[in-house]
Amino acid sequence: MNFLSQKTFLLSLSRKFLKKVSKVRSSTPVLSYVTPSSSHFSHTLEAVIDLRKKYVFILNPKVGSRSIANLLSRFDSVFVIYLSPKLAKDFKDGGFSFYSFIRDPIDRVLSCYRQKFNTSDLNIKKSHSKLGIKNELSLKEFIQFISVKSKDDSISDKHWASQEYLLQINRTLKIDEFNLLDFENFDKELVKFVQKKYNVYVEVPHLLATSQSHNTLSKEDVELLYKRYKSDFRLFERIKK
Repeated sequence: MNFLSQKTFLLSLSRKFLKKVSKVRSSTPVLSYVTPSSSHFSHTLEAVIDLRKKYVFILNPKVGSRSIANLLSRFDSVFVIYLSPKLAKDFKDGGFSFYSFIRDPIDRVLSCYRQKFNTSDLNIKKSHSKLGIKNELSLKEFIQFISVKSKDDSISDKHWASQEYLLQINRTLKIDEFNLLDFENFDKELVKFVQKKYNVYVEVPHLLATSQSHNTLSKEDVELLYKRYKSDFRLFERIKK
């Protein structure tokens, strides 16, 4: 299937619930989005796709998503889409390769807490109110909340649902089908990916480091997180080998 027919194929698949927003050319890359017209899928993730290179790079929440999307969107054949289970299956059946970064689960939780609860952003606070979540949660209370009250991934916010659960796109994909990359080596992994796919060297955007340290957590907190994210710890250990 050539590039033009692949593009037509993608848009025909998307017509029922997706709309295309044109890419604007400028000195700063602007994302080309195919976005859902409704929130039909509660855990729909964004993904970078390249129809020529035949890959899908799923943007794992709180794992460098914006940096990855902005970097890869420099290439003409790239789109950033919301990946529904149907589209995921179509890409899988079409022979596309799947990629994503995996992050240390504790680092991801700390990053999520910093962004979602250690903030003055009124929009974020309003979203908490709609979900019945207090805005003034301490880190310990947040860990207790996601480990006990919000431990069911199917109804958790995607920013703290487990990475293994999210990447399967409603059980459409299997983790073993992924090329998993180590977030702790984000710069090197992304540079290597771009060199392999496009034969060019790129500067990777700087990522803000997580402000809290693992040392701020009590033994009880760590045990709760290990139990909550058992599958993610296994994944993270796997890519370290």
